Amino acid sequence: MIVKVYSYTQFGGGDIMVEVSTPAAGCTKGFWISATDPGFKVTHVLVLSAYHTQRAFGSAVKIRNFGLVQTMSTAE
Repeated sequence: MIVKVYSYTQFGGGDIMVEVSTPAAGCTKGFWISATDPGFKVTHVLVLSAYHTQRAFGSAVKIRNFGLVQTMSTAE
């Protein structure tokens, strides 16, 4: 599940860090998405949608990104 979403407006022009409850191997808490990454806007919208959906309905939402980050949330 997505635990927190951080936005860094003073670093990288709006980079985000997504903290998940079950991070991928080798990741401490989650993943970083740079505002200059291809597909940033769409990925950002998907992350926020999933976060708010799971908060509203109390269940995890699975998102898969077939770019730099293979699986964003592995919670079932």
